[in-house]
Amino acid sequence: MHPRFAERLVMADAYEETVLLHDRVQARLEDALGEHRRQRTDYDDLLVRHETTSLALATAEDAVRTQRQDHRRETARLNALVEEEQDARRRDRTAFDVQLDQARAEHEQQLQARQEEEARLREELRTQESRIQSLRGLLEDSAAEATSLRLERDRLSMDSARLREDLVGLQVELAAAEAGQDTHVEDGMLAPALLTVGQVLDRHPAPQDNGENAGRPQVVQGANPLDGGISKPVSPSAAAQPERDPTVTTRSENIAQWTAKPFWQLNYTSPDTGKLDPANAQIVTGMVTLDMRVSSPTAVPWTDPVMAYSSVRFDYTGRAAGKHKGTVFTEARVELVMSLKDPSVDQSARHILDAQQLPERTFPSWAGKTVPGSTEPLHRRINKTKQDENRDKSIRECREVWGDYSGTPLECDEYPFASTYEGSTKGDNRFSVRLIDGGDNGRGGLLIQKVYEENRILDGDPFYVKINP
Repeated sequence: MHPRFAERLVMADAYEETVLLHDRVQARLEDALGEHRRQRTDYDDLLVRHETTSLALATAEDAVRTQRQDHRRETARLNALVEEEQDARRRDRTAFDVQLDQARAEHEQQLQARQEEEARLREELRTQESRIQSLRGLLEDSAAEATSLRLERDRLSMDSARLREDLVGLQVELAAAEAGQDTHVEDGMLAPALLTVGQVLDRHPAPQDNGENAGRPQVVQGANPLDGGISKPVSPSAAAQPERDPTVTTRSENIAQWTAKPFWQLNYTSPDTGKLDPANAQIVTGMVTLDMRVSSPTAVPWTDPVMAYSSVRFDYTGRAAGKHKGTVFTEARVELVMSLKDPSVDQSARHILDAQQLPERTFPSWAGKTVPGSTEPLHRRINKTKQDENRDKSIRECREVWGDYSGTPLECDEYPFASTYEGSTKGDNRFSVRLIDGGDNGRGGLLIQKVYEENRILDGDPFYVKINP
């Protein structure tokens, strides 16, 4: 081939390759342009979203700034309130501390005054007990002398009554002899003798019964006599002496005489051993019964061997029962009575009434709780150690419910009382505690002690508690 044509053929091949390369480049350019358009579109979308996001971010930042400003203002307000509250609490705490100090000072003064008063009363009590002992000796001597004189008087009265009956009988015999002209009697003897006997009877009339004389007066003809008798079976304690009975335990009079004088007193005495012995209270128990008999000339006699009866108890317990020795009717119902209207013990009365009627609302509280004392009796406990154990448990219960109240005028009131077997240490949780005014609590305790002493309630004796509205 001609070299020139060969060169052209090479150029043609190069051209063809160039055209092919151009086509490929063109295709790649179109692809790149398409990709560029897509990216441009994405870029424009991204710019739009960016602008939207920037607006939202600006709005959010504005809201955050506003919230921060509000938060700062609210925080400042709350801080001011907290500061005011703390200031108020500090002022209240200061006032409370002042009141507490005053209450403690008053309590200390009252306690000191109470101790001084107790010391004075204790000294006065010792003086009175000394006087009582001396007076008791004089009274016992006087009583012994009076008993001796009374016995002598009764003996002389009975002798004079028998002599008078003999004189009356002699007077009747003389009158009958004079009326019948008794031949065995000398003339002129009957009238002077009858006159002498009548004068003696007129100068010494029959004595009237003064409540202590013990005779059987003559029954008026046609009247209905009533006989009364007292009997008394006795059960003394092993170390006690039997009691002395009245000299006369019967009374027989007609209805008019009983009506004119319906009261009849008999005195039974239980001798003591002469000294107070804690191991021997000299307890003597007995049953006094009344035997009644009624008779009439025109009716069938009537008899009631046990018309009335009552149990009695003698004891020498000492100071725990008030008077050192005394006698009580043991079947009498003993009640401690308080009133909600009494301002001196109204808090004590309210606590007892709530415990009796609303026991589940008192502390300790449990379902089905009941507290004795109203229909179920309480029983006195004299043992001081056991009483202190009751008080200690009740105080622990008060502190568990209300916290530390020391230094305040309040005291822990307990019901049933610490001086009973039904106190807080019994173990059945049938008790109640409440913080009340200390003065009220003390006056309530004095009422309890008064009932114990006035009714001679000994260890284990029952009694009831009644609250009047």
